[in-house]
Formats: sequence, C-alpha cells, structure tokens
Amino acid sequence: MTAPSSIVLVGPTGAGKSSIGRLLAQALQWRFTDLDREIESRVGVCISTLFTQGNEAYFREQEHLALRDTIVTPAQVLATGAGCVVREENRKLLHNAYVVHLQVPLASQLKRLQCDRSRPLLQSENREQILQEMARIRAPYYAEVADLTFCNDGHQSPRSACAKLLTQIKQNWHD
Repeated sequence: MTAPSSIVLVGPTGAGKSSIGRLLAQALQWRFTDLDREIESRVGVCISTLFTQGNEAYFREQEHLALRDTIVTPAQVLATGAGCVVREENRKLLHNAYVVHLQVPLASQLKRLQCDRSRPLLQSENREQILQEMARIRAPYYAEVADLTFCNDGHQSPRSACAKLLTQIKQNWHD
C-alpha cells in the first residue's frame, strides 16, 4: 500500500483520538482537524449546547456535513467523534481515507472520563453501562471502516501511543 493522503481516527469516547491525532499530525507534519471542533466552529456553539438546542439528530447532520467537507483535505489527520461511524453515509465517506480504529479498554475509558462533564451522551449516573452499550452498537462499524486497528491500552502516554501507532501505519504502507 502506498502512503495515504490523509488519516482518519475513529473509536470510542476516551480512546485518545484527539490527543494521539494531534501528535500524529505533528510527526507527519500534516494538518490536524478535530471534527467536533470543526462542528463547533461552523455552528458557533459547543457540542453540549448543540445537543441541548438541537438534539442529537441535528448534531449528527452537522457532523455529516463537516465530515463530508473535511475528509477530502490532503495531508491531514482527522479525529472523528465516537458516534460518527453509526451513520451509513459517514461510513461511505470514511472509505476515502486511511482509517485507524483506536481501541481502548473500558476501564481506561472510565478512568479518562471520570471528571469529564462535557460529553452529552455520558451525562448519567451509570457511565459504564452507557459506554458498554455504545461499544456494542458501534464496534461492528469501527471494524467495517478500519484499515488498521490499534489498541491504546491506556497504560502508555499519548506520545508513546503515537510513536507505536506511527510505526504500525508505516509498516502497513510498505506491506
């Protein structure tokens, strides 16, 4: 496989898509785009407000439009939101890029997200149950779109995870 013109990171909430993606873009000397920040820039409000004002369906439509417009940018690492893969049109768009599925154990997700109150779908007493249900629904979609699956075990720093991921990506490019 020849080197792709862009890399898209998919995976569950708390997998490290944004932190690892930012470092990966630096290492490749590419642009980094966080799809959630792109949506916020376009609509002028934060994601949690967008959910409260417009509901999840409105957010998902904005997510689709932002993905459609940004996925074509060359020399880019794009971090998607965890639920981006649920929509079939988004999965079709993702086939236009090199997609890395970042996996993370549930215990690591819970630890990383324990103080996070910014994620609308996790505003519940039983985050573990919500994350398990999201994983059950989304895992087949992540597998469908992924060119590479990388397990971010939660015990390594984002920098270390990025270095290991970059090695795997480059091995894939030369296989």
